Order: sequence, then C-alpha cells, then structure tokens
Amino acid sequence: MKDCPRCGSGVFDDMDTCFDCDYNFVSRGIQPLITSHEDSQIVRLKVTLAGKCAYETMLRKQDGAVASVGYAKDNTIVIPEQEVARHQCSIFYSQGQLWAEGLEDGVGASIDGMPLCKVRPLNLGDTIMIGSAKITLMQM
Repeated sequence: MKDCPRCGSGVFDDMDTCFDCDYNFVSRGIQPLITSHEDSQIVRLKVTLAGKCAYETMLRKQDGAVASVGYAKDNTIVIPEQEVARHQCSIFYSQGQLWAEGLEDGVGASIDGMPLCKVRPLNLGDTIMIGSAKITLMQM
C-alpha cells in the first residue's frame, strides 16, 4: 500500500490513480523519472509531504534534466497546499551540478533555512522547504 500525497488515502501499490481524488501517481513523479537504477547516473531526491508521506524520485545526471515543484498538477513534484505557488521552483542538472531555482512567489522556498531567491547549487544532504514539504538530496 502507498498513501496518496494529495488526500492521504491508502492506495494499492500497483494503482496509477487514487480513486478518492483522481491523483495520477505516474505523471506526478511518484514513479521514478528514469528506469535505470545505475547509481552513478542518477540523483535521488526524498520528498516528504506534511511529515507523513515520503517517497523518492530520481533525476538523470544529464544536462537539461529538470524536476518542477509546485501546486499545479503539471509539476514533477506536486505539493498539494494552496499557499504554494503553481510553479514554486525547479531542480535541474547542469554542468555536472544539481541546482535549484525559485520561480514564483508563494510561501517561499528555502534551502536549509536560506531563502531560495535565485539559482543556487545543491549539495548532498541539502533540504528544500516549501510549505510543509521537504525535498532532500539523498544521493548525488
């Protein structure tokens, strides 16, 4: 069983959609963004929503790889809180480094307590806070 990050309902592991709120797990980053589990080629991000629902998502170590974060359903990582901007920030890989960029105002994003106002590099263990959500860089 897995928990729906939008409504908290229990959903069978093999289900792609929550029947209570129509949350689509596949297009929301619950499934890995890549299929290869070659550790040297991926970055792992741990996502915790409201302290109760955690999952990992992955990003390729490839220039141009991007994970978008925000309230809107078209984001890779959806944070279901109305005070979060539709497109709050993006996490991307460029020039051999993982970066975070603040995109819109909202509750504001921070990295380890420092406001995310512009593009900033991410290091192993860094945590992005947006509302009650935490996104932690677990593997680089």
